[in-house]
Amino acid sequence: MSGGTYDRGGEVMRKVNELIIRGEPAEVAKLVERIEATPDNGWKRDRSIEERLWHPSNARPSTYCFRTPDGPDQPPSRLLLWKMHDRLEVSSILPVERVHLTEEQYNRILDQFQEGFLKPVVDGLDVEARIDPFRVKLEKILSWKALEKLRLFSESADNQTIRPLDRLRWNRFVTQVHIDGSALDREELDWWLDDSGWPEEQRHQLIEWYEEGLSMLNDYDEARVE
Repeated sequence: MSGGTYDRGGEVMRKVNELIIRGEPAEVAKLVERIEATPDNGWKRDRSIEERLWHPSNARPSTYCFRTPDGPDQPPSRLLLWKMHDRLEVSSILPVERVHLTEEQYNRILDQFQEGFLKPVVDGLDVEARIDPFRVKLEKILSWKALEKLRLFSESADNQTIRPLDRLRWNRFVTQVHIDGSALDREELDWWLDDSGWPEEQRHQLIEWYEEGLSMLNDYDEARVE
């Protein structure tokens, strides 16, 4: 699957990788101490941005902001590292100037941050700093009922020939999405089906049924209130 962007109700969804550092709370606390004590090694802390992000202003650091080192073919950017109880994760990378970071540039900055800043900082700690490839996280989009029905369909269906019972399970999933009012678009659904092993022809058919089903259910709701 190739990278890119698409519009989701006016919001552009970025298909970029994720950098997450996980560990036991005590080990994460040690890592935080090291981050706060690490001198500028090309990745310079932007403390003015950090102070604006901490709530309240006198609270312990919750988000770290790093300026990227100077480099060719890469606009100067700020990388935000968000701290939680048992992990830290890069929440975003924002260009300093009003320019657009491509997915390739974003992912390259993640790689550089992991290699140039994190690698020596996590050395000797029982934490895992890992870059995960982009994937659609349906658990953030769908209700547990809809996600359960989608997984039931995918796990029980024949992904080469969709049978009548498979279609019935698919329709139940579509109906649940409509009931919940979830904002799951065709591109996100296609990515999930592709990642679950569904061939292109079957994905195309399922997405067509998905959109037709939602359209008919919306028409039905509108007709009821007329």
